[in-house]
Amino acid sequence: MNVTAGNGAVKRLNELPDEIGDNEKHPLYSLLDTLGTIIHVYEEEHYPIPEATGQTCCAS
Repeated sequence: MNVTAGNGAVKRLNELPDEIGDNEKHPLYSLLDTLGTIIHVYEEEHYPIPEATGQTCCAS
């Protein structure tokens, strides 16, 4: 996935809840779930959040 495709996927993911609502039987519900999972995995791999303690986070 490149940046342009990733941005398009995030945009579509953000639009889906308005279209689907909370209807788990909606035909696009599985797309919402799958797209969210793909984006999550991609972000964890390419933009990991480093491990940190509370003390590290609060230090300035």
